[in-house]
Amino acid sequence: MNKKQEADLWIAKFEQKLQRVRDKLAIQIKPGTTGLSFIIYKGEALVGGETGTLGELIYKDFGFQMPKW
Repeated sequence: MNKKQEADLWIAKFEQKLQRVRDKLAIQIKPGTTGLSFIIYKGEALVGGETGTLGELIYKDFGFQMPKW
């Protein structure tokens, strides 16, 4: 079950794709910039956090900071 090499390759490819998206968006995120994720579903606003797929993308991969409540 040693899949470390395969996992490292997958992560490297993901980071390359992520960088291409960042380059296309041409967004310069300054340190400390906050962002909020939410989804409108059936008339309700669902606010995201730091975990989960969307939170990981916004706060970890793109570098936004979670707002202080």
